[in-house]
Amino acid sequence: MSTEGQTRPQGAAGESPVPAKGHGNDVPAERKLFAERAVLLLREYATRLDQVRSEIDSILKQMSEIRQTDDCDGIRVAKIRLNNLLGWYDGIERSVKKLSRAVSQRLEHSELDDATRLELDVRLADFEGSLHGASMGVMSAREYARELR
Repeated sequence: MSTEGQTRPQGAAGESPVPAKGHGNDVPAERKLFAERAVLLLREYATRLDQVRSEIDSILKQMSEIRQTDDCDGIRVAKIRLNNLLGWYDGIERSVKKLSRAVSQRLEHSELDDATRLELDVRLADFEGSLHGASMGVMSAREYARELR
C-alpha cells in the first residue's frame, strides 16, 4: 500500500501528535555521553577513594603497633607512605568534588531517561559515600600525625 499523497494525523491546532525530539525518553547524544562517562568516572574514583581509606586505616594501625616497639625506621617509612596518600588525596579532592557537583546538577536540571537517571543517582550516592569515607580517613591521619610530633 502506497503512502504517497497521505498526510500525518493532526492534533489540536494542526500539531502533530508525535512528540518532538528531546521529550520523553529521547535523550540527546551529548547528555547520554555525559551520563556514560560520568558513570565510569564515579565507579573508578569510588573504588580509588575506598582503597585510599583502606590503606590509610592500615598504615595508622601499623604505625600504632610500631610505635609501641620504638622502631624509628618503621615509623619513618609508614609516615612516608601516609604522606604520599595524603598528597594524592589533596591533589584529587577538588576535582572529585567538582565531579560530584557536575553529576548532581545534571541529575537536577537535565532531561535524562529514567534508567540513566537512576544509575547516575545510585553511582553518585556510592561515590559520595566513598568520598566521605576517604575524607574521614584523611582527617584521622592528620590528627594522628599531629600526635606524633
